[in-house]
Amino acid sequence: MCSRVNHEALNNPAWLLAAVSNLRMWDGKTAMALATRACEITGFMGTHAAACAEADRFDDAITNAQRPRAVALSLGQAQIAARDEQLLELYQAGKPFHEAGDVN
Repeated sequence: MCSRVNHEALNNPAWLLAAVSNLRMWDGKTAMALATRACEITGFMGTHAAACAEADRFDDAITNAQRPRAVALSLGQAQIAARDEQLLELYQAGKPFHEAGDVN
């Protein structure tokens, strides 16, 4: 239970800082620090990839986005793998992921 709590406490704010639709909240450096720790605790790499991209570290974003896609494919989770593929393509194009919505 402790790992789950730590993961959520670090992962959720990291995701908000990396990918929330509100431009004023984007903070790649802080997102990277939180996502790196969450990844160390749980091995979850999706938020870490988004944080890397927001911090203009696209090589790291690509590396970190490839594993979740491969895991989803190996588990037969086609929809998740397709979304992971879209994120991977975005990072390969040198663009961070930002959720749809009004950008202020």
